[in-house]
Amino acid sequence: MTSDASKKQLEATNPVLSAWVTANAGSGKTHVLVNRIARLLLSGSSPDRLLCLTFTKAAAAEMSERLFKQLGNWALMPDDKLQLELFKLSGQAPDDQLVGQARRLFAEALESPGGLRIQTIHAFCEGLLKRFPLESGVAPQFSVLDEQATDELLASARDRVLRDGIAGDAELLRAVTELTAFAGDTRLDELLRDTINARSWVMPFLTAHGRQGIDAALRAKLNLGGCRSEEDLLRAAMTAVPVVLARRIAAAYRQGSKKDIEKAECFEAYVQTPGPETLLELLECLMTAAGTPQKALATKAVYTASPDVAEPLENIAKLATDVRGKRNALNIARHTGNLLLLAMAIFESYESLKQFHAALDYDDLINKTAALFRSP
Repeated sequence: MTSDASKKQLEATNPVLSAWVTANAGSGKTHVLVNRIARLLLSGSSPDRLLCLTFTKAAAAEMSERLFKQLGNWALMPDDKLQLELFKLSGQAPDDQLVGQARRLFAEALESPGGLRIQTIHAFCEGLLKRFPLESGVAPQFSVLDEQATDELLASARDRVLRDGIAGDAELLRAVTELTAFAGDTRLDELLRDTINARSWVMPFLTAHGRQGIDAALRAKLNLGGCRSEEDLLRAAMTAVPVVLARRIAAAYRQGSKKDIEKAECFEAYVQTPGPETLLELLECLMTAAGTPQKALATKAVYTASPDVAEPLENIAKLATDVRGKRNALNIARHTGNLLLLAMAIFESYESLKQFHAALDYDDLINKTAALFRSP
């Protein structure tokens, strides 16, 4: 009796159907793929008309080895055993013609002019680009950078930018200086490495927005609107804390405990010198170290003496939370913008080095092949 899993495998190997197979490692995906190829060959497909793509050379070698081993076994297998194997393959009893065809597949696959192509997707792209170099915009005899060569060339590009590139670029020098002060040399190296490793999505982002558009794109992503600096943020927030209100809350805090009086001093400082710095101190005195509003903004004595300050204090605490979040967002935007600016310079240097060496990396192979397919 055929299990549900076996039925699904039979469906996936049916050459008439288009199938998408997803499963855990070691669950039999390669087995299903090999059986699908075998059924395609048995249905009359020419070996040189089939293309099997994998991600790794090891997977391509394993699939090729399994397939040719299976076809080789069919060529030498007794009729009764071969009939059983073909029945397991398709779920249908084979006739003599199909048995004879199965025996010939091994030789046909070996002797086919184009051969049975089982290769990595990168090898396929490389072959296609070398057949159409002018249409693809690549050097006719380009070389392919493997992962190690790519890492080495990226490291050279990074070193070249940090050594020479920042000398004549004030904006880049500022970005490196701020990043080093923020992260330190070791952490900066880690951040750069992570950004470079994520170039498959970082580079399209940089290409789409350009050097001058990075800051605006990041602020839009972080919902910062027109807020460009912490000073802008705090000056806008000052309208929600009028000096008259701050004076009234300070007087109320003076009726409370020692901690209340400490908060009163923050409000009084703002009353005496209204500005971004004193407002920030006022807002922060209502927050916990974890960045959330204090559960008790004032003691009972404060609310007893001045019950009318309860609601304004709640509103100011909400403002403090909003300001804290936007300050964090501004910091993220600034440091991320600096990192992306530096990454863009490194990627530009990397592209220059690739052109000098007439080389393509694995991402180039995929992207340029995709562009070739899209071209008219």
